[in-house]
Amino acid sequence: MHWYNDNHQHSEMKFVTPNQRHNGLDRTILENRKKVMEQARRERTERSNRRKTRNLMPIEVVYLNPGKDENNVTENKLQLKMVLELIVKQKVTSIAHYRCKNTLRV
Repeated sequence: MHWYNDNHQHSEMKFVTPNQRHNGLDRTILENRKKVMEQARRERTERSNRRKTRNLMPIEVVYLNPGKDENNVTENKLQLKMVLELIVKQKVTSIAHYRCKNTLRV
């Protein structure tokens, strides 16, 4: 846990550690990186004229497992649609009946 929070630089957080982000150091670190990269770009134009400078704007919101909740909602909607179709076809009598037979996360 120590390594993950104090040493691992996350790409989604612009390569700062979770603790740097949590303690508000990410903005200072990213501003310094931007200055260094801009200076290097000015000094060595032959190496950097083809590429854009990396986006070093601090991110406002950090998500744990982005998209996971959206995937669960989609999966649950599909399951519910399937149950309703089975009810219409009278293969099950209710959602409770379906839950007994299958796993439905609601």
